Amino acid sequence: MKEKRGGAHGDKKEIAGPAAIFVLSDGIRGHENQSLGIASWLSDSGARVELLRVPQSRGLTRLWRLRGSSRRLLSGSVETCRRWLEKNGGSGLVENVTKLMHKSGTPPEKTLFLSAGSSAAPYCLALARFMKAKCCTVMTPSVLGTDPFDFAVVPSHDKPKGSENVYVTLGAPNMIRPQLLEEEREKLTRRFPPLRQKRWGILVGGDDKNYHIGPEWVALFMKKILKAASETGADLYVTTSRRTLTETEEALHKAAGGEAAVRMLLLASKDEWNPVPGMLGLCNRILCTEDSVSMISEAATAGHRPVVLRVDRKKSLPACFGKLVFFLSSKGFVGENRLVGAPKFEMMIKSFEERGLCLYLEDMEGLKEALVDDGSRTDGDFNEARRAAEWILKRWDR
Repeated sequence: MKEKRGGAHGDKKEIAGPAAIFVLSDGIRGHENQSLGIASWLSDSGARVELLRVPQSRGLTRLWRLRGSSRRLLSGSVETCRRWLEKNGGSGLVENVTKLMHKSGTPPEKTLFLSAGSSAAPYCLALARFMKAKCCTVMTPSVLGTDPFDFAVVPSHDKPKGSENVYVTLGAPNMIRPQLLEEEREKLTRRFPPLRQKRWGILVGGDDKNYHIGPEWVALFMKKILKAASETGADLYVTTSRRTLTETEEALHKAAGGEAAVRMLLLASKDEWNPVPGMLGLCNRILCTEDSVSMISEAATAGHRPVVLRVDRKKSLPACFGKLVFFLSSKGFVGENRLVGAPKFEMMIKSFEERGLCLYLEDMEGLKEALVDDGSRTDGDFNEARRAAEWILKRWDR
């Protein structure tokens, strides 16, 4: 599958950076959002952006590609990369890329392959090595690590080692830009017109290996937010994520559906439209759950100081291990780079808070007080995608 994104060559003048960018997507919206966010800023320099989907796999096949066969790519030989792509469904990608490069007249040395996440990383590296182009990974891919890539954009909570090819971000790169916020705000306003000057956006995430957002949490939170909205006179715009449990969405609909203050309740399982950029453009206060680095980063990039809501922690053996490591770290027995699971992400959110980029709400008791100010940020702009793109451009010809 191929989609055309971003800028074009224009007058064929020399571009100080990549002239063509191939974003390799594993189909995960969050990963795609990070890659395209960086690519969109690079396209401002004249680069053409193409989105390509890598072959999908599950179970043992996926495990073999990520942890078994991909190790062979570390050798870096062109022939090894060719054979790997052939055996792992990448022949179609090679064909597409070759045609597009030939059509645009883009030489390999002006081509960048860009991906986010572990599933797409082997294809990114293999294609770049085979085509003799450059490659960039977003986040730290398992097995491969960051060393084989020309550029690596890695979040600070991964505790990356210092290296010339690594750019460390606080949050997740994303596609939030002023023009997008304005366009999506207009779409949201047409579909769900606001009635009041105060508008609060609520971004509810979902379960993963660290966090749990259940019906009980939703019932407690919505009771308090509906009361606050009624007392303050605020419109509510509410949405969920693809990870939100069915029973949690049902509880949310039961608690908020039909309430006068709720101008929009969009459940991700029922509607594929992504209202988040529109909410970030329309609302003057954003609340989001702590399970999603992406949601927090997008809100901060849009100029908000979001209220980050604490949710339940999963009770499991890995979670218990994470608590133990956190305790040992707090006593100085191990370094913060050893933190795993929820404590690692909690440290990241507190780093956001220290920089004035969010307000981390430890419990619901402080919700009303947290909503007193307008949620705007005054410490300057924050855009990790733009900064990552600038870093790549500065290093391009090294």
